[in-house]
Amino acid sequence: VTPLVRRRAFRDGLLTSITNPKLAVFFVALFPQFVDDRAAVLPTTLLMAALIVVFDFAWYSGLAVLVSRAKREVMRTRVARWVERTTGAVLIALGVRVALEQR
Repeated sequence: VTPLVRRRAFRDGLLTSITNPKLAVFFVALFPQFVDDRAAVLPTTLLMAALIVVFDFAWYSGLAVLVSRAKREVMRTRVARWVERTTGAVLIALGVRVALEQR
């Protein structure tokens, strides 16, 4: 994967996360209960938000690396074809079930 593709994927993910309105609702609903009555609201809230960003970035970066390595290892074996065929069969079965379902 080229650096340009990686940068574009990172940019798209960041833009998607920043523009997600559920995130703002989550912060507004969750953070006030953890701010002390005597503490300054803005710095405390910004600190909590920064911690969530740092933890999420570390978690999802690690997860992406692990999944990428696992995919590379699995794709080298015959297991990959078995997984693809099994997944395809399950999706076809679900499609048939939906098509035959009475409404």
